[in-house]
Amino acid sequence: MTRPTRTQPPRSWTVTPARYDNPDVQQLLWQLHTAQLEMYGYADDPTDTPAEDYTPPQGLFLLAREVTARPAGCGGWRSLDASTAEVKRMYVHPDTRGQSLGRELLLRLETDARLRGYTHMQLETGV
Repeated sequence: MTRPTRTQPPRSWTVTPARYDNPDVQQLLWQLHTAQLEMYGYADDPTDTPAEDYTPPQGLFLLAREVTARPAGCGGWRSLDASTAEVKRMYVHPDTRGQSLGRELLLRLETDARLRGYTHMQLETGV
């Protein structure tokens, strides 16, 4: 008996490292900020975080773009201590959700932190 295979839609985005203060990253972070305010009534100000927190080797920030070059998602990790990294600012634009972009961003962040010697990763999520 054969099993049906699940085919993934062709990837419609690219993921590359970006500076935290990149204008396209900031655009997505303000969208995240607005969504958090609507959901929880509060949100961290993205400008309160220094861009250096996400600069290798103590961090990394990723930017995903659709093939049209529109920013589609982002996320980063930063060092909390010698063995612990923290995932922050994960966001996928609503038009891009459901395509596993968030999963890919998280996998790349985890992989990068692990390759840099971090053995624990922390992620705080909303309710």
